[in-house]
Amino acid sequence: MRDRSDGQLMDLYARGNEAAFNELFHRYEGRVYGYFLRRVRSEARARDLYQDFFLRLHRFRTRYDPTRPFEPWFFQVAHSVLVDEWRRQHRRDEVALDETLLRS
Repeated sequence: MRDRSDGQLMDLYARGNEAAFNELFHRYEGRVYGYFLRRVRSEARARDLYQDFFLRLHRFRTRYDPTRPFEPWFFQVAHSVLVDEWRRQHRRDEVALDETLLRS
């Protein structure tokens, strides 16, 4: 598997090859974790996003187009995980308005 390109591995993984996923995981685990850690600056949160990312990668594996470059697609999935996190964080930071304020 080590002689395969990332795109070939993703294509194999999309068709159910677990060894291809394992190779991709080992190639990218440090970079993906670092990507999240630099952006959220929390090891615990970066680990959570890292896990979310690989779950999402698994869900979207059949959407990968092997005729296109792998790495931009891969990090677009990571970026989407990060944007979803920022949206969730923003919603948690919102303050609920008292109904009496809305009536006036």
